[in-house]
Amino acid sequence: MGTFLDDELAELKATLGSEFMQNIAEKDDLGLVIATTSLLDKFIGIVIMLRFQVDITARSYERVFGFNGPLGTFAAKIDLGAALGVVIGDMAHDLGIMRKLRNEFAHAVYHPQLADGVMSARCKSLRMRFELSDAVKRACKTDERSRLVETTASLLLHLAAVIQRGMVEREFVKKHSQEINEGAVAAFKESVANANVTAPPT
Repeated sequence: MGTFLDDELAELKATLGSEFMQNIAEKDDLGLVIATTSLLDKFIGIVIMLRFQVDITARSYERVFGFNGPLGTFAAKIDLGAALGVVIGDMAHDLGIMRKLRNEFAHAVYHPQLADGVMSARCKSLRMRFELSDAVKRACKTDERSRLVETTASLLLHLAAVIQRGMVEREFVKKHSQEINEGAVAAFKESVANANVTAPPT
């Protein structure tokens, strides 16, 4: 039986196929915005989890990433991802735009359409692109929807690469933790010894 992180990674791996993107593209505008941003929210959470020094459980995940947790919002995850250097450049820009779209859709009394003036401008300002299959393009129907799905696909692939790198780094640290700790202790002892050396008389 895998760890909580293993289970989360297995679940997210299934989202990278064209069939999943096809299903997202067939949703209405509200469903499309909520589905894409929720998925990105989840991916960024995994990226952050890989930076933790302890294995996280379902319970600790909920305390940190749940609604009332310190990383319970999409904005908080984006900000921490930026601070960790894993959400940068166009990624940070596009995630910020998508966060605004989600907030506007979630809080509107009458749900707007992505083709509406302000929403359309936001979609067209997205920078990251990914070539969609013809079937997914047809399902998108409008330029704004296509741009949103293209950006989501590109962001997911970039975040998946960051996750893969994080997993390699995490395994390396686990494998060599004793060696790393011993090296840190030796370096600390050396610095203390050097600090205690009596300075020569002037």
